[in-house]
Amino acid sequence: LDTLQGDLNSREGTIDSLQSQIKSLQDEHTVAITKHEKEGSRMHELFASQKDELNMELSSTRELHAAEVETIEAELRSSKKAHLEEVEALKDKLDTLQGDLNSREGTI
Repeated sequence: LDTLQGDLNSREGTIDSLQSQIKSLQDEHTVAITKHEKEGSRMHELFASQKDELNMELSSTRELHAAEVETIEAELRSSKKAHLEEVEALKDKLDTLQGDLNSREGTI
């Protein structure tokens, strides 16, 4: 009976020790989970902030690009108009020169 009682006490001690280890591991697990959740939340906030900054920068760049495109289009229209006017002036000069040449050929 004493042997059984000693064996029972030993097993109860082992059970108490294992329960204590389980409780300690559960506490460690809870701390780790809480730490990871906080880190995940912080990373989410950081990424959201960076996304907002990038969206503002992209919007600004798009506006700048649109303004540059408008300027280039206006310059192209102006250049085209000037070119067409110059071509017309050259045609007029060519017509004048051809007229002069034709009149001189008639006098030769």
